[in-house]
Amino acid sequence: MDNKENTKISENKRIFIVSAILALMLVASIVAVLVLQASKNNASIAIIYVDGEKYTEINLEESEDMTLTITASNGSHNTIEIKDHNIRMQSAECKNNLCVNQGWAKDTLLPIVCLPNNVVITISGPTNNDKEDNSYDAITY
Repeated sequence: MDNKENTKISENKRIFIVSAILALMLVASIVAVLVLQASKNNASIAIIYVDGEKYTEINLEESEDMTLTITASNGSHNTIEIKDHNIRMQSAECKNNLCVNQGWAKDTLLPIVCLPNNVVITISGPTNNDKEDNSYDAITY
């Protein structure tokens, strides 16, 4: 009987240790997500380029909801929509409409590009021009 009790206590200890490890991993994951969200750069400046030249800059945090129509050098039109501090290509006179299908741009990760009409929308953070440290943020070998 002593052996069975020792085995039972041993199993309870294992269950407790595994549960404690899982709980710690869950808490660490939640903390990591919260820290990443808090440190995320508020992307708020949309820069629109037409034919490789800067067309305009729009502060998405301060801008009201609006649409902007751009005429490209080939005569095609692109309509850009700004709504709820986000930007998207609402419509474009191009064959494939990949830029329209890309949807809303909410961060600095992916630009919106309309290759046939040479229209590009990039988003940068509000403090990019004010940074004192212009060092690299990552290096890939």
